[in-house]
Amino acid sequence: MPINVNPDDKPVTSIHRFKGLSDQNVFLTVADGKELYVYAEARNDCTLVDFGADNDSEQYKNLDICDIYVSDNAKFYVIGVPEKKAFGIFSFNRNNFISAPVRWIQSISFTRFWCDDLLSCVLFMNEDRKTLDHHFLLWKFDTSKLDHKALHKLDVGLLGNGGVAEAETDYGTEGDETPGGLDGVEKVGSSSCCTIF
Repeated sequence: MPINVNPDDKPVTSIHRFKGLSDQNVFLTVADGKELYVYAEARNDCTLVDFGADNDSEQYKNLDICDIYVSDNAKFYVIGVPEKKAFGIFSFNRNNFISAPVRWIQSISFTRFWCDDLLSCVLFMNEDRKTLDHHFLLWKFDTSKLDHKALHKLDVGLLGNGGVAEAETDYGTEGDETPGGLDGVEKVGSSSCCTIF
């Protein structure tokens, strides 16, 4: 049975599946090369992705979207709008299938880009299509709700009674100590699950 993956009946130029949703088929579809939709098969629902507050949606309206990459866990995806030198990073709610822009980076000239499955390494192809510009996305996670003592025990290989297990060693943690102790670690004040800088 044919399905309509965009409500305006424009030709679909690319489809990208959220791989991290193993029990559902949810896709990002690009219509006519310019409009981005989220299509959920089980709900037979197709919604236009909002590119952001202020005038971001209008700023990118009717501009070509060159590439899209979705993270393996289906929580984030990235898109490129070369005409505006814009690289957009979006979060994706896996329960209600709503996207939200996290950040737009508007300072890189490119025609195409490639990204890994973790959305951490990005290669931008320049306008003359002769060179690649390699960048990293550094993700800063909110760890305030984690059990840091238990994680430290895992890092150094301690047993529940505080002793080191036989034949276990501390693999590569020498020299990784934080200067000035834990007080020297930068604390994240954000309430979101992660921020990008």
